[in-house]
Amino acid sequence: MRLNIYQEERKYQFYRNDEDSPYLTGEVFWASSKKPFGEIYDLENRPVAILMNGESSSFWKKGKPTYFLYLDSEVVEVTVVSIWKGHWAFEYKGFHYNFYWHNGYKKSLFKSGEQVAKYDARESYPLDPKKAFIVANNDEDHVLLLGLFLLFDKGSALDSELPRNSAYLGRGVQECDYYWFPKR
Repeated sequence: MRLNIYQEERKYQFYRNDEDSPYLTGEVFWASSKKPFGEIYDLENRPVAILMNGESSSFWKKGKPTYFLYLDSEVVEVTVVSIWKGHWAFEYKGFHYNFYWHNGYKKSLFKSGEQVAKYDARESYPLDPKKAFIVANNDEDHVLLLGLFLLFDKGSALDSELPRNSAYLGRGVQECDYYWFPKR
């Protein structure tokens, strides 16, 4: 499965495989700690995922940065393992996941030790829509994949203080497999 993502400022459109029209939309907005900062909507504009800040991600505060992703009746708590190494982890539907940042915009998702998705984006410029994509196994939850993308892309809107590819802070704990391809 391939999910194509088009971003203009804080609004997103999500396309599945080679479809010509979006099947979901999304947006991120400014929010303080423990408040929603983004949503993914179906075509009737109903939320299918809500993104929320958890513990403060401030360098000076105690506690590990945490985000919450509300998917239907499930709450996914995404917690940093090593912010300096770009490693996050969570549990979802009985599986353990690890999310890794790599060079630039590259990211990968592992489920119970096996890679199930990769994320990437092309460099964009002011006034040019950002284009990104996710390639994943067909049986992965596409709303979870898009929710993770928005969790870690929230700082890349044009009016953000963060650089557009600030995700990679140091050498990661997981090497990027540039040749990975979905298995199913």
